[in-house]
Amino acid sequence: MILVTILLILISYLNGQTSSRNSSDLNSDNRNDNIPNKIPFQGRLTDDSGNPIDGIMNITFALYDAETSGIALWSETQAVNITNGLFSVVLGNLTPLSPNEFSDSERWIGITIDADSEMIPRTKLTTVPYAFTDDDWTKKWQ
Repeated sequence: MILVTILLILISYLNGQTSSRNSSDLNSDNRNDNIPNKIPFQGRLTDDSGNPIDGIMNITFALYDAETSGIALWSETQAVNITNGLFSVVLGNLTPLSPNEFSDSERWIGITIDADSEMIPRTKLTTVPYAFTDDDWTKKWQ
């Protein structure tokens, strides 16, 4: 079994390129047009003894609506290059992410390495600054 330690998870799903927007742009229905639907994800893989893994492995990432069980709302499998145990991927590169997958409450990422079962616990996703520009939040500041 391979163990994974999440070093960093940055959600740029709503964190796109900075653009010169004014307050009327924030109120338009197109305010998220320039924001990429991708999530950078980084981690560290070790074997059962804690030794870093090297090589290319197929890793399946799945987005869930619950910490355990739940429904897989999205998934994709990537051939990931792992160096000294470290890996970095962009979720959504192969299977696009949709804003609908983030429209409800909390979300978790499940990770499966090759033919192993999904690792536990799942990783809870959290908010990044751009997410605060969601229409509900910005309406409070108008």
